[in-house]
Amino acid sequence: MKHRTRIIPNLVVTEAQYRKIHAYANKEGLSLTEAIRALIDTLPDDSPDTLTADNKESAWQQGKYSKL
Repeated sequence: MKHRTRIIPNLVVTEAQYRKIHAYANKEGLSLTEAIRALIDTLPDDSPDTLTADNKESAWQQGKYSKL
C-alpha cells in the first residue's frame, strides 16, 4: 500500500516536550523525525481525522486525545 506523505513544517513543542522526544529518540536509536512517526503510529486508528462529526466532540471531551 502506498502512503501519501504530509509535511508539518512548523511543529512547535515546549522545551520539556522536546527533551522528552529527544531522550526517547536517543534511547531507541532514532532520529527525531523517526521518533515522532513511531509515537504517532501508536495512536489508535480512530484518530480525530477519521471520527464522524457526531462522535468527534465526545472523544475530545473524554480526553481520548489529550496526551499527544
